[in-house]
Amino acid sequence: MKCILKKRAIFFIPVLMILFFACTKDVYEGEDPKKPDSGNTSGIPDDFDFTTVKKAKLTVDVNDQFNGKYFYVVEVYDANPFASKSANLLGKGVGKKDAPFVVDLIYPLILKNVYVKQTDPLQRESVKACDATVDVINCTFGSVAATKSLSDTNLRSGTVLSASDYPLPADYTDLSDVSDGYQLQNGNYYIPEGVLLNASKLKSYWAGNSALYVAGTVTLTNWYMANNDKIIVLPGGKVIINSMSGGTIGQSNTMVAVHGSTASKSEGSIEFTSGSIQVDPGATIINDGTLIAKTLKINGKVINNGTMEITKNGSGGNFDQLLRNASLVMAGSTSYFENNGHCSSATFGSVQGAILINSCSLDIENKMYCDGTDIELVDGSLFKCDEFKGNGLNVNMFGSAVVKIEKSATFVWNNKIIGHNVDQFIPTIMMKSYIGGSGEGSAFFGGILNLICLSDFSGDCKMEQGVTLSRVPVNAVAPTTCNDDGIEENPGSGTPSDPKFPIEVALSTYYIFAMEDGWPGNSDYDMNDLVLGVKNFIYSQDKDNNVVSMEINLDMRALGATKKLGAGVQLDKVIPSSIKSVTRTALNDISVNNYFVSSGNGVEGSSYAVIPLFGNAHAAFGVPNGQITNTYKGADAVVSGNILCKIDFTAPVAMENVNVNALNFFIVNGGDSNNRSEVHLAGRIPTEKVKGDTNGYKSDDNMMWGFMIPYDDFKYPLEGINIMEAYPTFANWCKSGGTQDTDWYKHPVDDKVFTE
Repeated sequence: MKCILKKRAIFFIPVLMILFFACTKDVYEGEDPKKPDSGNTSGIPDDFDFTTVKKAKLTVDVNDQFNGKYFYVVEVYDANPFASKSANLLGKGVGKKDAPFVVDLIYPLILKNVYVKQTDPLQRESVKACDATVDVINCTFGSVAATKSLSDTNLRSGTVLSASDYPLPADYTDLSDVSDGYQLQNGNYYIPEGVLLNASKLKSYWAGNSALYVAGTVTLTNWYMANNDKIIVLPGGKVIINSMSGGTIGQSNTMVAVHGSTASKSEGSIEFTSGSIQVDPGATIINDGTLIAKTLKINGKVINNGTMEITKNGSGGNFDQLLRNASLVMAGSTSYFENNGHCSSATFGSVQGAILINSCSLDIENKMYCDGTDIELVDGSLFKCDEFKGNGLNVNMFGSAVVKIEKSATFVWNNKIIGHNVDQFIPTIMMKSYIGGSGEGSAFFGGILNLICLSDFSGDCKMEQGVTLSRVPVNAVAPTTCNDDGIEENPGSGTPSDPKFPIEVALSTYYIFAMEDGWPGNSDYDMNDLVLGVKNFIYSQDKDNNVVSMEINLDMRALGATKKLGAGVQLDKVIPSSIKSVTRTALNDISVNNYFVSSGNGVEGSSYAVIPLFGNAHAAFGVPNGQITNTYKGADAVVSGNILCKIDFTAPVAMENVNVNALNFFIVNGGDSNNRSEVHLAGRIPTEKVKGDTNGYKSDDNMMWGFMIPYDDFKYPLEGINIMEAYPTFANWCKSGGTQDTDWYKHPVDDKVFTE
């Protein structure tokens, strides 16, 4: 409650005295709490406590590679600490084998995920995301990924389609002595080993239903394939295609198949020496040998079980141009590319509906853009490029599959990447930098997956708990015949060590206490009579994660009261003898107004430890007594000095006994140290100095006189503006029992709140 006196030319002294006492009379005298002037608050549930924070039991099992010899440091944040420099620390401690880090974690109720960071004894950092909507959170950093060698039998051995499925038939026409201009039509034709046919020998236009089997060498120019035409390159055979009519393998059921090697013969090969080669729907390339082309555009089916080299150099322009101009393009919804061998290209692009399966090595020298593509990366495979962009992807990775992105990986929207372990083998994505969109919808990483970001991690993504995000490779991936020597484990600092105890735990969530001073009578509910910010809680913890000492770092935000207010905090789970000493800054004189009387250790109370913060809010703010501060629109903001309260304990205490939920903050609005009038948050117990009933600091309609907000940018209402006017969704939050509009405090009416 406040009383505002406007200056007039003449005042009678008796009138002044009446006004003064009217403004300062609200001292608790034992009367029952009255219904405050809180607006339309009917319907607030009896059990609603106005809390804006949640408590969950968090257990973190570290990935102990040192058999319990050293401690791992565990930190918990409200955002991904790799992505956000402003992520708030919610908890911190140590763990090791058979001694997990366990804490009662307190965090804003609106959080959907918390992020747990493990720092191992080699100073290597890893992060996991955990569901924050549950009451019990179990976070396991898991076992080490594969470090032993994989045999080829661990790898996918190919596909149901192979060039060997098309052997030389028994009936064929031998082309050894063919004359120039020979026409192929409706039959099987054979070029034996040692036979060389130049471009003039065969007509470029085949009439259809023809199959040419090549064990020797043939050169084709301006080649055209009709329906059901096939060219089969047998072991040791070689085909050189200088040009193709229209640049397409494009008729129904046309096929190019290249055999691999045998015990006595080398692999077959085919080379497209010029122009762009396009594989249209209905056409198929199967390569078990060597295929070389300048560019390749896939609309049909390409299966590479051998070596495929796409030789056109260059960056391909910007990412969007790759969908048309990349040297290797999956250009349509009918595109199917299965790579079970080694494929290299300067650039790569794929479009909506395309299907890419990689079982061995896909190596893109420059940029790669996959848009709306389904991708499967098989155990032991490598998917590598210089720069990557993905949009609308559906990616499944298996076993020891590896993705290596030498520079940036950009995920635009709706990308889903799921890892599947195969026995102990876990897929890995390693990139230099991550660039995500402005929301979690840009990328979803799920399943079991190791995600390594060597440099910057910017933007958002969503990670399931089975995903581990690291700064460096913590787990090695063993080399295979496909994966470019695998991934080598980073040694970190090289020498393991324990953290130095006690460790400092600087919890950085900014809490705002907004209080009305009208208890037990009416209030205007502008929630600005005393607005106090807690910048951070700093704890010193021992190796058992117990608290040796703590600091409360506060600042005054607003004083909408003219009366003299004090403030303190009761530790509801700590007895006074557990406190060795309390140290305060000079501004917070607790003896003012006779509100507090503390013993030699700076503590008041017999059952619970009460820590007086200050006896005069105006003095603590650094303003004259009675001055309303930082509540009027347009007024220059007054910045208060820092208020520091340091508490040393006689013996370490459990964190759950001194976390923010265990700190019972209150203001004093009258009385004295023997019979005090206190205003607490709803549901909290008063100190022993309060003699009367408080009704749990809730009114007849279940309204409160104060709340705590875990948000540094909370804008309290202007002088005389009810909280329900300033925050339109506040009432629904209350009436729903806190289940709806949980972020109400982020949505003010701008002209009804104080801004600095």
